[in-house]
Amino acid sequence: MQQVLVNWMNEALKAKSELIQDLIQILQIRSVYDNSLSTPLAPFGLEIAEALSYMLMLGERDGFITKNVDGYAGHIEMGVGKELIGVLGHVDVVSSGDAPWTFPPFAPEIRDGKLYARGAIDDKGPLMAA
Repeated sequence: MQQVLVNWMNEALKAKSELIQDLIQILQIRSVYDNSLSTPLAPFGLEIAEALSYMLMLGERDGFITKNVDGYAGHIEMGVGKELIGVLGHVDVVSSGDAPWTFPPFAPEIRDGKLYARGAIDDKGPLMAA
């Protein structure tokens, strides 16, 4: 069997524009916990369910196997076998509160090469990168 080496940096750079657009889409979802909007299929509220569904849709679009675990979690998988690599992340964010923001928390903005939005660093951005 011949080993194939992949330059992941080159692959990421080729997909950079699409990845940023996908990230901007999920950053626009106000996925703040709201138990008043809970349903059996959205136990943490409708907006968190929307963010989870969006992330799973991205995985499915890109050829991965996806599973929604009753709205509590999701899996995006590839490959087969006994050994797995897991990447844990979350799509909910803490409320933006009433304090004034320099950048609107749910209207992602890129300025000076940096992306500003609620969840960009914790944890939607890292989850998208993974």
